[in-house]
Amino acid sequence: MTLSRLDIQDFRNLASARLDFSPRCNLITGDNAAGKTSLLEAIHVLARLRSFRTQRLETLIREGAEAFQLVARLEESYGSGMRLCWHPVAASTKCVVPI
Repeated sequence: MTLSRLDIQDFRNLASARLDFSPRCNLITGDNAAGKTSLLEAIHVLARLRSFRTQRLETLIREGAEAFQLVARLEESYGSGMRLCWHPVAASTKCVVPI
């Protein structure tokens, strides 16, 4: 599966971001504290349902926000895929929806 899109809301220092990825190669660049590691951590949280920096997911919520939301679009090489979202405060914390 290939990660084709990632929507991030209130995660670490990222208020809101939508990233569309190339199926081949993606380069992540930016100044210090721009959010590069937060982006990688968001992908890791969706893939593993845990952070590589903390055991408490509530610490990933951006300061001043109530919750974070991560939504990823994953695609198979033959065109189908799924939408994956994570919202740690909602009653249903994880959803997987075919697209």
